[in-house]
Amino acid sequence: MKLNKEMKNKRNKIIMCSFSLAKNLYATGRGKCSSKHSEFEIIAEFLESNTSLSVQQENRLKQMGATVRNGGLYVERLKKLNEEREKRANNVMEKMVVEQLSDLLSFYHNMGKICSQILETKLNA
Repeated sequence: MKLNKEMKNKRNKIIMCSFSLAKNLYATGRGKCSSKHSEFEIIAEFLESNTSLSVQQENRLKQMGATVRNGGLYVERLKKLNEEREKRANNVMEKMVVEQLSDLLSFYHNMGKICSQILETKLNA
């Protein structure tokens, strides 16, 4: 019986630590979903009350922690990917002559106009 109680305490401490990390990520702005912030606070209060968790509750909290960790990694990878694309585009454009850059600018300006027209049509429909 004592071992079972010790295991429950250890499990709760691990979950609380993981959940606190997830809560801190959202509190510091590294997480982007502000609607879940209050949900995290409620769950954090629940965990701090030393209430025993069911296996289902434990699994759900682990999933939430994994989602937060994976979300942060995804955002970091996306930033790196965008930076690499910008560098490649910059390198290509630096090699272009003035006429090519002018044509490219005109093309994207026209695409912007077309996009604005279609967007306005869809919003008014």
